[in-house]
Amino acid sequence: MADLFSPVAFSGEEPITGELPNGPCRDFNVIWDPAIADASVSVVAADQTAASGLSEFSGMLCLSQSASMSTGETLAFGDFAVLNEPAILKEGRALLVIIRGHSHP
Repeated sequence: MADLFSPVAFSGEEPITGELPNGPCRDFNVIWDPAIADASVSVVAADQTAASGLSEFSGMLCLSQSASMSTGETLAFGDFAVLNEPAILKEGRALLVIIRGHSHP
């Protein structure tokens, strides 16, 4: 069993079953084609930087009651923001999603 807010990676081809011992839950899925991109998901806390480059998609999902970013944006629990520029999470906790396209020779 994974800890609360700990990302779990698995292939979408695997059969998955689950039981909710403590009632309903929310999940957040990141689905990508590994033939054309790599993806990472991590939990970030205040004072951590989230970069956004030309070859990647970056976004943050608020995991705390609220989260504020250096871009001036404030998120409520469950809000998702696409990052168009590097940002620092000033307060709160968030899930950082980065999808990078493979470079072609």
